[in-house]
Amino acid sequence: MWKKIAGSVALIVLAVAGCGLGYLYIRKPAMAPPSPIQVAMTPERIARGAYLFQRVMDCDGCHSQHDESRFGRPVVESGRGKGYIFPAEMGMPGTVVAPNITPDRETGIGAWTDGETIRAIREGIGRGGRVLFPMMPYTNYKGMSDEDVYAVVAYTNSLLPVRNPLPGTSINLWRIPGHDGRVRGVPHSGKAREPIRGSGWPVAGSSAFRLQLW
Repeated sequence: MWKKIAGSVALIVLAVAGCGLGYLYIRKPAMAPPSPIQVAMTPERIARGAYLFQRVMDCDGCHSQHDESRFGRPVVESGRGKGYIFPAEMGMPGTVVAPNITPDRETGIGAWTDGETIRAIREGIGRGGRVLFPMMPYTNYKGMSDEDVYAVVAYTNSLLPVRNPLPGTSINLWRIPGHDGRVRGVPHSGKAREPIRGSGWPVAGSSAFRLQLW
């Protein structure tokens, strides 16, 4: 009798634990809905956005095609914003992909609203509530002025749409040497970023999961 009771209790505990782990795996972060704003594309705003995109934020560094045969790896204009798969030789913990951020509606962000793009830049939340891999330094961009964010959005909306289907980012945490359950600060444009909440980013209880890199 007692063995049956103990067995039933054990099964209940395992079921509850499984449901809890499943929730942690699939849950989305708390988020505000994207703003309904539609950014006006004035020449001045686009010019300001180009300066921020190319010089200050270095969005080209991850999202654009470069001419590897030339000194300084200049950006190929026809491939600006088309996305990039980071080579495995860089030692990334899985497949890390900077997605296509041109206005192509099928493979880029052409179907996104301006509010969704702004939320991704400032809060690290992609369309549909996807969590952005923190190599996208949204914590650095959170304090940007409204006008500067609008300028970046206007500029990305003005880019040539490029059809370039890419896989999603897939991170395997156990490939990170010395991993202790947190993703450490990831270098961006040659500078290590400050991690969130002290020593790193909290991670749901799973050995591997998918994130979207902005």
